[in-house]
Amino acid sequence: MRTKKLPTKLFSFLKGAFYGTLISFGSLAVLLTAFSFHQAPEGHSFYIPLSVWVVFRYCLFFSLFFSLCFCIKRLWILVPVLLLCCTGYAWHFGSLKDGLYDFLYMISKRYDTGYGCGVILLREVHPFERDLTGVFATFAALGTAIVTWTCCKQQSAYWVLMLCLLCFIPCCVLNNTMPNALALLLLFFALALYLLTNHSAQRDPKEGCVLSLYLSAPVLLALLLLFYLMPFDSNKGKDELSDRLLFYFEDLTGISTTATGGGGSRTADSVSLSSLGKRVERRVPVMYMSAPVTDTYYLRGKSYGIYTGLEWTLDPDAPELPWPKAEKTPKTLSIRSRKNQNILYLPYCADPKLLFAGGTVMENKDNLTEYQFDYYYKSGYWLYYGDPQRISYWLTLPEQTRSWAEPFVQNLYAEAVKKQYETIGYAGDDFPTISFDTTYLTISFDTTAFYPTVIKEFVQSCGVYDLTPKSMDSSYSDFAQWFAEEGESGYCVHFASTAAVLLRAAGIPARYVSGYKVDARGLRESTVYQKDSHAWVEYWTERGGWQILEATPPRQEAEPTSSTTVFTTVPTESTTEPTTEPTTTTTVPTQSDPDPTVDKPIQGDKNQIQRNVKLLKALLAVGKWLSIGLGAVLLLLGQRMLRLRLYRRGYEKRDSKKQALLAWKRSLCYSKLLKLPPENRLRALAEKAKFSPHDISHEELEQFQGYFRQCQEKLKNYPIRRIYARWIRVLY
Repeated sequence: MRTKKLPTKLFSFLKGAFYGTLISFGSLAVLLTAFSFHQAPEGHSFYIPLSVWVVFRYCLFFSLFFSLCFCIKRLWILVPVLLLCCTGYAWHFGSLKDGLYDFLYMISKRYDTGYGCGVILLREVHPFERDLTGVFATFAALGTAIVTWTCCKQQSAYWVLMLCLLCFIPCCVLNNTMPNALALLLLFFALALYLLTNHSAQRDPKEGCVLSLYLSAPVLLALLLLFYLMPFDSNKGKDELSDRLLFYFEDLTGISTTATGGGGSRTADSVSLSSLGKRVERRVPVMYMSAPVTDTYYLRGKSYGIYTGLEWTLDPDAPELPWPKAEKTPKTLSIRSRKNQNILYLPYCADPKLLFAGGTVMENKDNLTEYQFDYYYKSGYWLYYGDPQRISYWLTLPEQTRSWAEPFVQNLYAEAVKKQYETIGYAGDDFPTISFDTTYLTISFDTTAFYPTVIKEFVQSCGVYDLTPKSMDSSYSDFAQWFAEEGESGYCVHFASTAAVLLRAAGIPARYVSGYKVDARGLRESTVYQKDSHAWVEYWTERGGWQILEATPPRQEAEPTSSTTVFTTVPTESTTEPTTEPTTTTTVPTQSDPDPTVDKPIQGDKNQIQRNVKLLKALLAVGKWLSIGLGAVLLLLGQRMLRLRLYRRGYEKRDSKKQALLAWKRSLCYSKLLKLPPENRLRALAEKAKFSPHDISHEELEQFQGYFRQCQEKLKNYPIRRIYARWIRVLY
């Protein structure tokens, strides 16, 4: 008997040590890398980073020790005793208590950054004063104890699953807590191999170890293929499978799936305006940006300086003008492109010297796929008296364009000035041209500050945002003139082109810029999609340098709206005698004063649409979770029916001896659930079926069925065991 038990205990020990090390270390490595416990947090250089290899050594030591304890008879009692004693001592006399407080603080800090739910600060001393070695050593001891206990004592695998989920689920809530790919690969490999071999190992530990050896290579290859198709690493983003297929299509065929005519093309040296049509937006990742502050970022790609009336053309030799003053901060902004791009995209928070050197386009001469910038913020203004030729370059317009644009802008300016004076109650026909003190006016009539706002308000009122606008009228030879006079709808290219032309006609240097507009969250990686390609305007002033003008109206606008931000006319009421006729005011061309009788139903319609959209989203969310729950129920029912059918089919096709042996295994499961020893008469029937040459009669097989019915009646008194038997073990 001793010679037979030794191999069984030996293989149980090997199984417990192997899976105890891999599963516990994989679970802790996932938690460790997701919350960056192996790195010092920003601004806390005195924090001692936790080494991954230290955690591995703890897992290996505890796995060997606990496996040995569980394999030796009556020695397993040492495991809970040692765990309680060591944990209690470290809690009261060691650094475990303070380390656990720091652990909870660091995790809650991440959740507070993402959701603003607050932090867990359980001690007055500043966090990060102690390393987390003791905490993860305790976690390693508890984790290896659970895994080795299930392996050496042939227990259920659900304890191991609970351990893995406990470590993995907290990492899936936030976008910036994605674990390292190697840690995930190790955890999934160990867990998949354990689940595939656990049933055989419970029956025969030697068979389980051999099966683990045979299945290790196929499981590893399958996981490597899965990770290649759908990478889980935060450095590669959470791409959708359809986006990945578009990537492969682009790489194989050379056909770009990300370049469009919407201002975000990466290769075009000109933007054709006369042929603008439908803009196709795809949710295909182009690059990934990590910003330190939550804000809207414009990633500057190319600036076009030559306007011909029907297109914008890139001029690499265009002279550059100064950028605003800025001061450097300790923060950084990083960009990682999907693959090599011809140009580098510069955020406006980068070094002004770098923006000046970049000029119209910053070429990617070194084929960089990852690059970062120091974060700057504007610190002041200056007066620049530079070369007039440099300034005049950005004022260049074709004569045909200038002939209509200059009178048009002057009319806009005159109407805006008149409207502003009427706002303050000025009476008279001759409006002075000097600037009033800002004490009395909300805005000074300085052309460098006044013109951009007037032009922005007018261009945004020319039409609504639409991805399928009509084409340019063939009777026009200038795109900006057509859109300013007859434009009804368009997207960023339409609005930015018109605004840049009108600014130049007003004597303000301006240029058309293409790139990407991203709404980024701070301290996390944001995905920049192809649909984020955008076009805007840069205009230049002597005091402020180059500045952004966003002329594109918001997408949710359903119809042109008049100016409401700066130049809103405030009606005045007479205190002496009532007026019977409304005051007539002149508005900016192509704009009309809103009618109160029309605004109210339109606003009501908008509110009703918003409510309908919210209701639809709520219904979709409820339907999503209901479908998930229904799918889980159907999956549970389906697997039960399938397993019962396979068992009955296999039972009916076997001879009486094999039927008796299958029934004996089933009776052992019932006995284990009821915690009762199996009946001796059934054991005798199983021995007869295995060793005797005689067949098993139908009456003898019916004894097993009678025993099953008795066990099912007894399980009705134990609801939890009954559910486990029916749906997990599928015994009846």
